[in-house]
Amino acid sequence: MAAAYAMLPGPWSDRFKYSTEPPVLALISVNGKEVHLKAIRIETMEKICEDVKLR
Repeated sequence: MAAAYAMLPGPWSDRFKYSTEPPVLALISVNGKEVHLKAIRIETMEKICEDVKLR
């Protein structure tokens, strides 16, 4: 989803913690029942979020 549309009010708005414009590298790691997310802005290598527990 494009960043501009992601920030419009919607039923999911209260669940957003991080938002950025593409291009972004999203790394999802799964270890048993645990799922973690790490996101990096490709152009600047800036960390968007690190070790966010999704499940």
